[in-house]
Amino acid sequence: MNKKVATPQIPQISFSLIIKSQLGLALLGFVLAGGYRGNWQIEDAIFVLYGVLLALASFLLLFMVYKTLPRMVQSLNRDLEIYGTMIGHMNNWQLAVIGVLAGLSEEWLFRAFLQDFIMGFSGNDSLGSAIAIVIASLGFAALHGLSRLYFLFTFIMGLMLGYAYHLSGSLLMVIIWHGIYDIIALIWLKRKNWSL
Repeated sequence: MNKKVATPQIPQISFSLIIKSQLGLALLGFVLAGGYRGNWQIEDAIFVLYGVLLALASFLLLFMVYKTLPRMVQSLNRDLEIYGTMIGHMNNWQLAVIGVLAGLSEEWLFRAFLQDFIMGFSGNDSLGSAIAIVIASLGFAALHGLSRLYFLFTFIMGLMLGYAYHLSGSLLMVIIWHGIYDIIALIWLKRKNWSL
């Protein structure tokens, strides 16, 4: 007698719900960070290039980890299946918009506001900077964490983004990095039907 075990259904998430959430986060981060605090200069082009290169390097690193650590991958596949199912009905343009808005909103909130805010209290020395980067990265990971392993991956990504922001002072660079990384990852998840 073969009994089929019912698996829980993973709902598809609405594109408009994601857009509204990301725009809300962007506005919250923008307001809390005190608005745009710089002026666009030609030197920003190098930060755009760095952002693109760091996004590609981050995705390549994730791909290499995924391909070389199969036991870890088994655990991660469940999380990726959830995300893949939620976005599977969206087209690539919708995924690109989500990626761009995620980069913009989350970096405004976690780097431009939270990391800078904490640094204002903890000091701009090495210890104060480290505290601010770690706390902002924990918040970033908490927003994304479906499991302990996924939390760890996003925490590490948050540390990298936070440290790069601290060293460069360029919010533009980490927005570009995060946005392009998300676009690539979302489209890859969809194309592979969550199985990387």
